[in-house]
Amino acid sequence: MRRGRGQVLYRFLPEQIVDYSDTKSISRVSYWRCTELGGLNKQRLIETIESRKRSRFEGRTYGYPRLPEDYIILEPIAIEVDLFPLTFICQTCGSARRFNSVSALRSEISKHNYKCPRCKNGFLEQHDFVHYHSCGEIESLVVRPCPQHGLSWVVLNKNYSDYPKNWWWQCKACDQASPRNIARIGAHCNSCTGTPQMSHAPFRKGDVFYPHTLSMINISSLEELVLSDLDWELAIAEYLGVLPQGRTGELLLGRTQVTKRAELVKKKQKLIAQGLPPDVIEKVLSEFGLSDTDAEISEAIRRLEDLLRLPQEEYSPLSQELMGYIESLHLGTTRSLNAVVDSIEGPAKERMKQSPAKLRALGFSDAWLAVDLPVVSVAFGYSRGDPTMESAILRAFPKNKDFASKTPIYGLRVETEAVIMELDRSRVLSWLSANGWVSNSLGTLDADETRAWFLRNVHLRNIPQYDATPVTDRVTWAVCNLLHSLSHLFLAKASGLAGLDKGSIREILFPNIPAFCLFASNSQGYQLGGIVTLFENSMNYWLDRAKEDVHHCLYDPVCADSDGACHACLYIPEISCERFNRDLSRAFIIGRNDDRRIIGFWE
Repeated sequence: MRRGRGQVLYRFLPEQIVDYSDTKSISRVSYWRCTELGGLNKQRLIETIESRKRSRFEGRTYGYPRLPEDYIILEPIAIEVDLFPLTFICQTCGSARRFNSVSALRSEISKHNYKCPRCKNGFLEQHDFVHYHSCGEIESLVVRPCPQHGLSWVVLNKNYSDYPKNWWWQCKACDQASPRNIARIGAHCNSCTGTPQMSHAPFRKGDVFYPHTLSMINISSLEELVLSDLDWELAIAEYLGVLPQGRTGELLLGRTQVTKRAELVKKKQKLIAQGLPPDVIEKVLSEFGLSDTDAEISEAIRRLEDLLRLPQEEYSPLSQELMGYIESLHLGTTRSLNAVVDSIEGPAKERMKQSPAKLRALGFSDAWLAVDLPVVSVAFGYSRGDPTMESAILRAFPKNKDFASKTPIYGLRVETEAVIMELDRSRVLSWLSANGWVSNSLGTLDADETRAWFLRNVHLRNIPQYDATPVTDRVTWAVCNLLHSLSHLFLAKASGLAGLDKGSIREILFPNIPAFCLFASNSQGYQLGGIVTLFENSMNYWLDRAKEDVHHCLYDPVCADSDGACHACLYIPEISCERFNRDLSRAFIIGRNDDRRIIGFWE
């Protein structure tokens, strides 16, 4: 059975249970045939994964290596599955049988012409229930034996109920008229201290297998570089105008050529000792193919740190976010909304000329269309049994037998169509001020100072991956809720207009800009063009629909009076959402007038 790479990455991961509906069998993915995935900056990806692990699973992980070099990024070619779960119910006599392995199943039923071993006549039907625990363990439904007759006549009596709490294992051999109740269904986890009770549910239930994934813009220009925290700070310096546009990449690439830094220091010291003047030293260095970039880098970082005054540990995640954003805007195929409007000819041009003004009226500074946005999407582990992630253990995927010495991360690298929308920072500051969350005096900041203000005051460390942003950090909480709510609003409206399912469009958030990116989850090597057509032909309608529809929800007034977000308005499939449908409310866009008064961004 053929599946797309994207579907395999999210629906057919190792240890995931899948339903082969065309063969009426249920199986567990046991092995991926893979190739190593290149063309990405592995260091940046591993650091992001480690940050995700620490933010929610500190001390509750299993199977992960200590060293980054012990990971390997793999891309799927084919998968293998094993039949699972191994509990079967006879369709004729109701006898329940649980097998320890697929080979034991084949050996037993082949003796009886693949019929029920008990009645020799009925067909065995695979039961879809499993036992699972937050530690990650999973097993087939445990059949409880009768103290007197063993497993021979044990049946599952559901008592005409759909609720498993009412189900009993019974023995028909004890009394045909009134079978003995042996035990309710259930099992204990033998892998955990104290053998705690396991949950039981159909394998399709969401918390039976919860994949942990991330998507990020792939900085292809820094593909093989190993960068220090100081190197990453250069991206922030470029964003704030301390360095010229494009200079970051030049400096980083230049510093990696044949150990030039150590060689440069030695040669400079030798030349200085000989008493040569600076202009002669530079000329001699250029003869060796060397350039003294250290002074430029040191000055840029000094000016940056004076401007931001952030703790040292915050620069690396902040700069990695900015580097992805800068790269996406500087691609050769990325065009601004004004550039797209200028390129349009014919009757559509007059209609599209209204789009930039409408965009600005909704509080955006600009929007860009990226035709070949480089995106890497990976799955780095899984958990079971606890959707809140408060007690669940994050487990690494089992070692792949073709790369047995490494811990696998499974991923895809694609170029896809995307829309990037950047909020007007001055408008956001005015909105924060109107709600009393910041000082009114911030309206006097110039453009570069406003950029720096958002970098200083929107703290990535206070945006947890699996929880709502704490209201104690008022600015981060407000900006994150506004940005995320707008992202979901425009994603939901783009879905119908672009001809793509909501699960086929994903988001990447840039809280420190603030901006968001909506991209087609394309994993087939070709593009449908729906987002391009939306941007080039239906931008006006898209903006109008978002502005109008944000006021309406099927469940209003209940939705508006409670959280202001539900599956009928702002919720999208979790596979598409960075924040698992947290930090969402239409109140941040259109306001709230109850005792929790919020002035909306569009009010």
